[in-house]
Amino acid sequence: MFPDENNLKTYEDKVEKKWFGIPPKGTKPLPGKTRYVLEITLVILVEFVLWGIYRVITAPLYGSGFNIPFFIGHIIAAPTIHLLPIIVYWKFFRKEKGHPFVFTRKKLMSGLAIGLLSAILWRVLEMIVGDTLSAMAGGVQFGTLGIYSLLDSTTLGLFLLMSFTHFCIVGPVEELQFRSFVHDQSSRVLTNWQALVFSSIFFGAAHIPIAITVYKMPFWHLVVAEIGWMSAGFTFGALYMWSRNIYACIIMHGMGNWQLSVFWLTSRIVPGGMSEMSALVMGTLTSLIVNALMVIYFYMIYKYYWEPQRRGDPIFKGKLAKLKRYVYEHDYGLKGKTVGNTLFQSMAFSVVVCFLVLGATFAVGETNLSKMVVFPDFPGGGGTGNLDDMVLTPEGELHSGYLAEGEIKTITIASSFERYIRSVSVTLTWEDEPDTRQVRYYENTGDIFSVTVTGNNETDSHWGENQHGQQCTVLAGIEYTDEQILNLSEANPAYSVDVNILMETAGNYEARAGLGMLQLVDGGNDYSCQVDIEWLTSEIANPEEETVMETILIF
Repeated sequence: MFPDENNLKTYEDKVEKKWFGIPPKGTKPLPGKTRYVLEITLVILVEFVLWGIYRVITAPLYGSGFNIPFFIGHIIAAPTIHLLPIIVYWKFFRKEKGHPFVFTRKKLMSGLAIGLLSAILWRVLEMIVGDTLSAMAGGVQFGTLGIYSLLDSTTLGLFLLMSFTHFCIVGPVEELQFRSFVHDQSSRVLTNWQALVFSSIFFGAAHIPIAITVYKMPFWHLVVAEIGWMSAGFTFGALYMWSRNIYACIIMHGMGNWQLSVFWLTSRIVPGGMSEMSALVMGTLTSLIVNALMVIYFYMIYKYYWEPQRRGDPIFKGKLAKLKRYVYEHDYGLKGKTVGNTLFQSMAFSVVVCFLVLGATFAVGETNLSKMVVFPDFPGGGGTGNLDDMVLTPEGELHSGYLAEGEIKTITIASSFERYIRSVSVTLTWEDEPDTRQVRYYENTGDIFSVTVTGNNETDSHWGENQHGQQCTVLAGIEYTDEQILNLSEANPAYSVDVNILMETAGNYEARAGLGMLQLVDGGNDYSCQVDIEWLTSEIANPEEETVMETILIF
């Protein structure tokens, strides 16, 4: 696939034969191989620590993630935390000029087109291979493969914000970090394949913070996810290694993530048909098989399309001769083709492809996700809809924290294909803060909290104010009838209930006698909230081996 890199004696040989005429950035003398690899490692580890701190701090604010605050925070934080340590290292430690990221117009149009279409191929292959393996293991029914639309699960504004984040933030930031810095710089002292493995490992490890703080993955799920992320990093890296164009990786990464919020290909899932361990094994095999196929696919493109053109032997024959010549001219800036013109046409093509994916999803995608699962005699699952076959299972959750005046804490309880919400009862408790002495003695006045429990057309809201030095408790809750549960489960098995805790008024500190010398403000209070849930659970489900179905975003 490559010449023996040990025989590339001069830098010019490396530029031409190792990096195909597009070398990594950097003009300063390099330290030894081991030291330079350690320097790159330390830079990325600093970024990992900063990103982990950010995830831990913001996890309580973003909740389960994938909401407007989550995406806005990501838009601001990702470029800063991921790229700033690299820039600082490059300019102040290495004392290099500019930035370490390589941008080139060579293979620009073909790279963008191949990256975009490969992302669709990659995701569809992943879904079909995963579904086939699951069918072999008994997790889904053979012959029921269908496309399911995920567009009804979000709002237009959130979808547009998510799309912007994937295409303009996640794809560019992570590809600049791991391909244009880690891969490129390590390849200056390592072979191409060593650099590919090195950058892929770090790409997978970079997702550990979100896996722990947002997805809250159990250990073995995290192991499988890491295999998936590392093998995906290997796929992105192979595309970069053979194209030497970062735009190709950026568009593939962004498009690959974006599709996971648009559609899903799967056969009907059989609860209990596949054990958790089997699901983990199938997930691992899917990642390895699909990404291996993609690497082979990119090598074939390199060998039979990009490499002949690089050697000056473009082949313009056959029915697509005019298209090949047109792309070639844009790839190498011939006949007055400017970078701006190439980018504009490539972006226009990308927008058209995205709209075609959306149109196909709208046209043939099933929006009733309950049809994705087979539940005999289970509401919403195509059976008789008989609640007599279900058992009542209680569960309690304790939430606590601090709320500033006017601040709201939302707790969301969601049904699933395995269990439905029967009732939610909430007990909210808080205590008066201690009095204080600041020249004079000040008493803390009462705080007002309210709690609202909201479900489908059901709401219960109450408020309370504590007396001086006393505790206050507020109760709220809703309960669904059998008829409501049957109707809700048929329309959307994943119906949810929201618990909203509002700190309405934080009573200030008042002087016990006379005029206070200071104005003492109480900004909020601590609270404790017990949420008791009654679930209706199908008796056919095995609580020890629940069906595992996770969509792992490469974020």
